[in-house]
Amino acid sequence: MITTDKRDHYAVLGVKKTALGRLQRHRRAEDSILRCQLAFIVLALASIYPADLRSQSYKPSDSISLGSATLTLGTTEPEAVKHLSADFDLRDHSKTGAISAWEVCRKGSTEPGPCLGRVTFDHGKLVEAIRRWPQVGTTAEFAKLLNTVAARFVAEGHTSCRLDVVQLRDQISTDDSTLIICGSKQLRIGFITPDSRAEPYLLEALQALP
Repeated sequence: MITTDKRDHYAVLGVKKTALGRLQRHRRAEDSILRCQLAFIVLALASIYPADLRSQSYKPSDSISLGSATLTLGTTEPEAVKHLSADFDLRDHSKTGAISAWEVCRKGSTEPGPCLGRVTFDHGKLVEAIRRWPQVGTTAEFAKLLNTVAARFVAEGHTSCRLDVVQLRDQISTDDSTLIICGSKQLRIGFITPDSRAEPYLLEALQALP
């Protein structure tokens, strides 16, 4: 004969076993989710940092567009100047030894501030071209612009990239930038302090690999 005390005891044991079973199933589910997350992270890291990053990221056909001009590394200086001059004013020509550089500005513009881009040549061949994307007002607009430019990189096949950060200082300000480097193509996202009026900037760059 089972007494009331024994029935209560068995009932408590049954509740404990049920709770324990639920806890074990919950832990197994958590372990499964964790394993999936770890697998995803490993696969993501493998795609971001392949064994031979440079060979997979670099494309000989990499180019950058400024107005109607499409520039590739190795373009001769006379050819680049001719194409760019159709849409822009080339100003502030500087030459140091074999290095020659031009600022690419809006035609007839007298507004202060940076121009739209810059091209640099070494021994008459293009080694760097920078496009300064227009600054936008709100954080949401800047995020939308960054997404648009990044989508262009993906469409060009640049999906194996790495990150870097750069800090440039002079006597009055600090320029902090984050670099997304995809072979010879780069995105540079930065801001300047302590100038509270300076908006974040976004640069697209085509640069010869060292």
